[in-house]
Amino acid sequence: MRIWIVLFGIAMTFCGCNTLDRPETIPSYIYINTFTLSTDSGTEGENTQAIKDAWVYADGELLGIYELPARVPILASGTKTIELRPGIHNNGISGDRQVYPFYEPFISTINLIQDSMITISPTTTYRPNLEFKIDDFESAGQLLIKHSSSDTTWVIENSGGPTGKFGRLILDGSKFFAYMHTDENNNFPKQGAEVYLELDVRTNNIVRVGVIDENGASPTKVYNNFGVNKPGEGESPSWKKLYIQLTNTLSYESQATQHEFFIDVIKDATVSTAQVDIDNIKIVHF
Repeated sequence: MRIWIVLFGIAMTFCGCNTLDRPETIPSYIYINTFTLSTDSGTEGENTQAIKDAWVYADGELLGIYELPARVPILASGTKTIELRPGIHNNGISGDRQVYPFYEPFISTINLIQDSMITISPTTTYRPNLEFKIDDFESAGQLLIKHSSSDTTWVIENSGGPTGKFGRLILDGSKFFAYMHTDENNNFPKQGAEVYLELDVRTNNIVRVGVIDENGASPTKVYNNFGVNKPGEGESPSWKKLYIQLTNTLSYESQATQHEFFIDVIKDATVSTAQVDIDNIKIVHF
């Protein structure tokens, strides 16, 4: 047993020397700036976005997920096809990072040089053949209207939003509940097809999002596993872009023939006036 230990130690010594003697690969580097989104405002709405990450591929191989801006080492040199897929915080949750399925990837062929940096400023657009339902509060008639049970309705503010006008819900005094919904019934895709709600929101109160699945005389209200939380103590409300995945919510009732989307707010007892500002509502799917 002692001889084995000694021999094993000697063998490990020689192996360690060989390992240390190997030449190290010198990486090339790319520096990725934040994404820029371009839209056709008439058909796709405004270009507000919250692309947090880049899913980085080189010649089709995933190198990693990087929070932007990012310096990315690549153990290669020469001509490579770099693909950057725009990544979001799904449902506003930083621990749920996903590629946004409706943004195009940025693809570029670059010449990597060891121990050198190449800067990339990625751009993206929406994918073709998408369906949009949009409300940017710039014109009369809102996508979401007051439900009969709601204590309040939209107040349209002419300035101060991410792109101009925005809608505000105020709950104070005897007003405790806001309920805004789509008046028309919508037959959104199901069976796992991707459907997202995008919106810009600023709030000092919790906001809930959901879908009513309609199948005959017994509609089912399904809350998405999502709520816009109020700011923490000492924080002021600020505008945030959110991507809310409605895929599972819409597939909850697989036999539903129509769907009604809604936002509701129950006034928090800790605030004297609940104020919810919303802009650039988009429901997006193929």
